[in-house]
Amino acid sequence: MCVVAPAVSASPPAPKPAAALEKGKLQEISAETSRLLRLSWCGPNLRLDRRCWASQPDEDAPGPEQGEPVPNGFDQTKCPLGPSQLWELFGRLKSAAGYAASSSTTTGEGNRFGQFSGGGLEARLALTGPRIELSLREERPPGRALELCEDGEGLLRISISGGRPARPS
Repeated sequence: MCVVAPAVSASPPAPKPAAALEKGKLQEISAETSRLLRLSWCGPNLRLDRRCWASQPDEDAPGPEQGEPVPNGFDQTKCPLGPSQLWELFGRLKSAAGYAASSSTTTGEGNRFGQFSGGGLEARLALTGPRIELSLREERPPGRALELCEDGEGLLRISISGGRPARPS
C-alpha cells in the first residue's frame, strides 16, 4: 500500500531581530537620557553639551558656539550649569525607570556618587570635580549598556554594547 500526501512547502521561520534592536528599557526612558547625553561639535571634537541640562534651556547661555574651538576642551568657567542640574536629571531618570529596588547616594568635598537598580535599569552616576561618569545597563533583555566618561576638559569616551541573547523560557 502506498500513501501519497500532497507536498507541503514549509517556509522558513521569520528571522528574529538582533538583540540590540529589540525594544528595551533604554528606549522607554529615551526622553530622559537624551537630556543627559546631548552631544555637540566643538571644532573637530565631539563634546558633552552641559548647557542642555538646564530645566529651561537658555538660548543665550554662555559657552562655545558650534564650530568654535575651545582651548583644552569645554571651558567650565563659561558654563553656569553644573552637577546640581545633572543630579536633578539623574533623579528624573530614576523616576522614569520605575520601581528602584536598590538606591544609594554619597556626597562629600565636591564629589557625588549615586546609583540605583530596579524597574529594568541599573544606573550609576559619579561626579568628581568636573569629571562625569555615567553608566546605564538594562537589567532584562535585550540587555544593552551605555557608558560615558567626560573629564570636563574635552576628553570624552562613550561605550555602547549590544544586547545579550534572551534566556530560554
